[in-house]
Amino acid sequence: FLLSPFSFLLSPFSFLLPPSSFLLPQTAPDFSDKFVVELGAGCGVTGIALGKASPTCRLWITDLNPETMSNMSHNISLNFGAETDEDRVRAKVVDWQKSSTWPSPLPDVLVGADLVYCREIVPLLVSTIAGLLPNANSRFYYCAPKTGRAGMPEFLEALKTAGFVVARKVVAAEDDDQQELRANPLKSQNDELFFLFFQDMAGVAFDLFMFERQDDDA
Repeated sequence: FLLSPFSFLLSPFSFLLPPSSFLLPQTAPDFSDKFVVELGAGCGVTGIALGKASPTCRLWITDLNPETMSNMSHNISLNFGAETDEDRVRAKVVDWQKSSTWPSPLPDVLVGADLVYCREIVPLLVSTIAGLLPNANSRFYYCAPKTGRAGMPEFLEALKTAGFVVARKVVAAEDDDQQELRANPLKSQNDELFFLFFQDMAGVAFDLFMFERQDDDA
């Protein structure tokens, strides 16, 4: 996919991209004909890649900060320039604290990459996930480093309490042979830019989580 090589000049949140934002769409299932919402998308890498991989899905790529949204919209336009694609893949403001900004109808699937950095964010994030996925069997896909993220144990436990079953899969271990997952995704194949965007890609283990909401009677 195309990513603005100067996106970090527009938004400080797009300077160092979490590798999980690129690993998630490589390992997620086909979302064809689904309505997918990405939470906390930053510059939009995950959503853009998912939109390319599932060309019939409808996609909201969301965040809140105005500069982040401007940068995200620019990157979406680079990748989905045709009018039909722009209608299918949209940059949208979603405030986790204001359900009035949430999509209606609600999505079939939520995705997120590296959203948990501290314990304090967990209650708000989990309440947002639960509010956007109220129906049994709806799913949230999440990718993050295996270690080094404060709040992850609390996040997993809170989702379980909210009615989600957790299935965990190791996406890329430090010593695995799935090096294609770590390959340079940039169209230019510029290794210096690749290092600039994805400094933590090498030598870090990542997990892909799939959370599925259970029936209240289960």
